[in-house]
Amino acid sequence: MAWALYLISQDSQVQENIFNEVSAIVPGPDVVITTDMLKQMHYVKAVMKETLRLYPVVPFHTRYLEDDIAIKGYNIPANVRSVICYSIFYKMCRSYYDGSSYDD
Repeated sequence: MAWALYLISQDSQVQENIFNEVSAIVPGPDVVITTDMLKQMHYVKAVMKETLRLYPVVPFHTRYLEDDIAIKGYNIPANVRSVICYSIFYKMCRSYYDGSSYDD
């Protein structure tokens, strides 16, 4: 949540979009936000997903391979520890237009 607030604070257009969406869905300042209201907040959901892409809760995880495998011509033997580093993978430009930047 802290990263989301930081990223939102860096972009006035994102702030305005969130404000407009929430204002259109929540009828007043004293109204308790319901699950149904949250389901309508598509932009807020996208902002949260983008934040988690840039700053994942779990930056990496490891697994031991049970079998020999081949990935793009590389042979990896069984019983080798593999590491998937989300904090790097999600910022790769091959996966995203500009993987290192916040993009609503």
